[in-house]
Amino acid sequence: MSTYQFETLEPVDLYVENGSGSVTVTADDTAETTVEITGRHADETVVRQDGRQISVIAPKLRSGFLGGDSKLDMTIKVPTDSTLAVKTGSANVTGNLKVVYDPKVLGAAPTVGKAGKVQGSWRDW
Repeated sequence: MSTYQFETLEPVDLYVENGSGSVTVTADDTAETTVEITGRHADETVVRQDGRQISVIAPKLRSGFLGGDSKLDMTIKVPTDSTLAVKTGSANVTGNLKVVYDPKVLGAAPTVGKAGKVQGSWRDW
């Protein structure tokens, strides 16, 4: 497992890419952003902070019979009122999120904004 913590005194703009596995994002009254990643290639995931933006980008790996297990499970905790843009292949996305769909952002991937109290689960964008 790989774990990252960033001091975030205000809401963040979270950007996540994960080809397969899961992405769970929860918002809470907190002054930090925590990212936990499990899976065979967790240590190859790029996690960085640039001002208000937190980026979590999984490595692009071949999957299938000869590719091995490339699924990554990401659990991310952000301050309330943070925004989230997520791009997935077959990864499940869950959390206490309000969904706002904008096809202009990241092509066909949805934008999930204003993390709050709405539950949702989305797959295969």
